[in-house]
Parts: sequence; C-alpha cells; structure tokens
Amino acid sequence: MKIISGFFLKEMHKQLGETSCMHYFTCSTYTKPLIEFQQFAMKPFEDIALEEKDKLVSRVWFNLIRSHRYLYPRFERSLRQLGIENPIWYEIFLEIERAGPEGAKASDIQECLFMAQFNMSRHLSRMEKKGFISRHPDEKDGRAQILRLTPQAFNAEKEIWPQYFATIQKELGERLTKEEALELFRLLSKLYP
Repeated sequence: MKIISGFFLKEMHKQLGETSCMHYFTCSTYTKPLIEFQQFAMKPFEDIALEEKDKLVSRVWFNLIRSHRYLYPRFERSLRQLGIENPIWYEIFLEIERAGPEGAKASDIQECLFMAQFNMSRHLSRMEKKGFISRHPDEKDGRAQILRLTPQAFNAEKEIWPQYFATIQKELGERLTKEEALELFRLLSKLYP
C-alpha cells in the first residue's frame, strides 16, 4: 500500500485535473483508490485504534511531520524576535557551550544534531555573520573547524532561553499532561540512536 500526502494530492489535482487525478490513483500501480485513501486519512480515533500495526506506524509518521510543520514556524517566529533565525541555533549554542572553552568541532555538532553538512554550514555562516560564533581551524585536523561562542552569544542566550521556554509551554505544555509529556518523550527517544 502506498500512502500519499495531502500536498501531493493537491499538486496532482492541479497538474492532472480531477478526472485524470482520480484515474491516476485508481490505476493498477495503487492498491487503494483515491476515495479509500481519503477515508484512510479521516477515520475516527476508535477505528484507528483497531488498525494493523503497519497502518498505525504510517499514521505516526504523518502525524510527526505534520506536527513539525505546524509547530516549527511558531518557534521560528518567537525566536526571530531575538535575532535567532532558526531554533536549531539554540541547540548549536548548547553543544558549543557543553564542549567548554576549547570549543566544539563543527562535524561533532553536525553528527549530534543529525544535520546535513550543507545545512550545518549554512547555519554556521549566518550565526558567524550575526556575531554569535567564531570559527577556528583545528590544529590537529586541518580540515576541521572549531566553534566557539562569542560574548554576544552568551548575552543573547540569557534572553533566548526564557523566550524559548515560554513558547514550548504555550505550544506543548498547554496541550500535554505531565504523564503524556513523559510518555511522548520516552516514545520519541526510541526513534533515533
């Protein structure tokens, strides 16, 4: 069975038109016609609870990415008020700070935060331009970079965390009980190494 996102359906509809789009999803390459897919996406929770594991896991995936798309812009807007272009910057700050006065290797942070190299480089360039970090060649490995926080970053961090924390409470804390938060934390922790 193939699962199709709502965005993909809309794009197909725009490109192919309603009749062609319906034909595309009812042809032999798909095991479910479009109508059945829509029913799959809109079932009540009681019915979802009775589904097979593979369908439930698919639903988990779509809920994860939709939650991300819904929440991430809210966090970005909140932190942008303090000159932080992306919430990942705060995590980069923390990893550099944890490394101590010697600084942290960019490649170690990239690996720790599960970031693509090009993405990491883009964020580091912007952070350096804003005066939050400094980059230094690694004396032991000429290809590596050591990152250090600037005094400006330490000052900004004092303002960032209260704002970030308030946004977390507003967007998540008001929707989850303590027990739900603990269970969600436990379950999400199983999804990465």
